[in-house]
Amino acid sequence: YGAYGFRIRSQLFEAIQKLEEDKYTRQAYISIYNEKDIFAKTKDVPCNCAIQFLIRDNKLYMRVEARSIDYITGLSIDMIHWQIVYQAMFNELSLIYPNLKYGGTLTYSIGSLHVYERDKAQFDSWNMAQDYFEYTIEIHLSLRALLERSHEFISANSLADLSKIFQFSEIDYYILERLQIVFFNRKFKVQR
Repeated sequence: YGAYGFRIRSQLFEAIQKLEEDKYTRQAYISIYNEKDIFAKTKDVPCNCAIQFLIRDNKLYMRVEARSIDYITGLSIDMIHWQIVYQAMFNELSLIYPNLKYGGTLTYSIGSLHVYERDKAQFDSWNMAQDYFEYTIEIHLSLRALLERSHEFISANSLADLSKIFQFSEIDYYILERLQIVFFNRKFKVQR
């Protein structure tokens, strides 16, 4: 019920249209959470509620608003998939604005960031300073090209498979190995 794809797909293209009509629009805003969700009798409602794209100083900026994110099973994969959406949107808008510069920010605003009791031992075992690592994922597909390949996501059994579908640029083996752990723990969420 709470999957984002069917909720945002057409809105992404409308956001592109709005940015094409007015490069500085504030209306490239995508609603994920809707009024039916407040009445839903399920816990599977969208955690992420809205996305906004802005072009300022000739750079693309993306804002994601979330009502609630689980630190262990949600945040790690959300950060990857929102980066991919940002890059695909940037690639798409670069076709309209060839001088658009990469390097705007992706801002993630979270109302409630939490850890479930079942994940507390895993969380407590982490050394945040030691386990922290930086990575960059680069894709060169436009949003349209990425969505044309979306049926292939379900067949990905590893991050290496997914990186081929997304056509990631070269990514450091060590980083791929670290991200692979995230992928295996969240495979169902990635496929959604």
